[in-house]
Amino acid sequence: MNRIAHILLILAAGLAFSTQARAITRYVDGTGADTSDCSNASNPCATISHAIDQTIPGDTIAIAAGIYTESGGLPINHALRLQGAGEDSTIIQAHA
Repeated sequence: MNRIAHILLILAAGLAFSTQARAITRYVDGTGADTSDCSNASNPCATISHAIDQTIPGDTIAIAAGIYTESGGLPINHALRLQGAGEDSTIIQAHA
């Protein structure tokens, strides 16, 4: 491989890695609002389903203490982590 092609290959690989989205933490609290991307702890989303819609693979959703009733299920189609405030503090239940 000639030197110029080698340099271009290295630059292309570096660009691909630098533009790749990074996993972040999304926040949910029943007192929040589903008007943002849930990435700010001081401006959380209200529902887990909205937070899931904002995620990319590898994200974590930090769910505050409370009881969350999600209608329509929680469709998750990529790897992510749901982290509650504790098994007796964060409860996710199906819509009746």
